[in-house]
Amino acid sequence: MNATRFAGDVLGVLRAHVERPVPLVITAARTSYPWPLHLGNSLWSIVAYRTVRDAMPADRRPGTIASIAVAFTTYAMAGGFAACYLMLGRPPAVLQSGTILPVYIALWAMVYACPFDLAFRALSQPAVLFVLGNLSEMDGYTTALNYMEEAFPLSSNSPVFPVLCGLSVMLAGALTRHFAAHGLDRGLARLDGAFRADALFYALLFGAYFYGALLPCAGDLACAKRTGFYEALPLFGVARNLAAEALNALAPVAASAPLVAVGAAKAKAD
Repeated sequence: MNATRFAGDVLGVLRAHVERPVPLVITAARTSYPWPLHLGNSLWSIVAYRTVRDAMPADRRPGTIASIAVAFTTYAMAGGFAACYLMLGRPPAVLQSGTILPVYIALWAMVYACPFDLAFRALSQPAVLFVLGNLSEMDGYTTALNYMEEAFPLSSNSPVFPVLCGLSVMLAGALTRHFAAHGLDRGLARLDGAFRADALFYALLFGAYFYGALLPCAGDLACAKRTGFYEALPLFGVARNLAAEALNALAPVAASAPLVAVGAAKAKAD
């Protein structure tokens, strides 16, 4: 009996260590910038920007300083800049940190200066880039929820301002890159189709945080923390990405199924 109980306790501890790291990282994002989110977001932005830059004609590629500035402001930290400058009217915390920008520049140098371009080749592998992209998105969700908490006292118990703060975090970078790629006229023409689904999903997600945690707790962060929404909603957002990736992977198989069936029927008829 004691041996069984001991084995159960050991398995419980092991399971907790396996299951809890991601929620614990999310929780830590309330008061700090956890390294998995920091490194994931930074590396994703560097690799994603370099992929775009390498596809440009050589005479149109920005130089090193311009590239770091563009990648940092429109890929890595666009949401924080938008929420702070446009919504909350204060300098973003990223510019007040003594580590975020230096670490970003160091990672940039690693990716661009690595011998034989090994770092970029490894990080741009689809599976690795998918993981980095989801860490970046999780960073976006936690940042958005943090700014929603900051916006709540200014909201008069209305969801409009906090939800808009959250939307600005999640959409600012993509909107900036969208208009940079398409220009104003074509960008506006394609805006609804490009962002309708994401904007609706984010609005519903942040509405759930407002009505599930902020409003019932009257903005009390200790109370909001006990609801579990802060950990659950980012995980739900990442689960959406995983589901979309799975559907994309299955699409070619589903598309080929009728052809297989036709081929089998024809072989049987022959």
